[in-house]
Amino acid sequence: MYNCQLHSSWVISSDAVWKEKNEDGTFTTHLEGKVLEYNPYDKLRFSIFHKSNQHNLKESELSFTLENQSAGILLKIEQGEFPNNSEGNKLYEECLAGLNFVKDNLIITINEVTSIK
Repeated sequence: MYNCQLHSSWVISSDAVWKEKNEDGTFTTHLEGKVLEYNPYDKLRFSIFHKSNQHNLKESELSFTLENQSAGILLKIEQGEFPNNSEGNKLYEECLAGLNFVKDNLIITINEVTSIK
């Protein structure tokens, strides 16, 4: 996620912190959350806490699911449960733009994977 590393112990309810490594070796935290589900080679699910002066939205959920398909493996990225208010709608659009930003690189990476296990 935008040059960030995901730091976590992968224990349910533990912290999940997206950090960017700076040129001087220090880290900048961009996003924090909690691990809701961790099933290796299958699914990751997080609760994300948004810290933004632009939005009043406090939390959303993000999940990554791998599904075996006849032609390879399908990566499903789902983020949602935004509140039904104008702030939630704005954040939804920003999150969608971020996913679209990395989509082409994900497809290339996934197509190159021959085995996950």
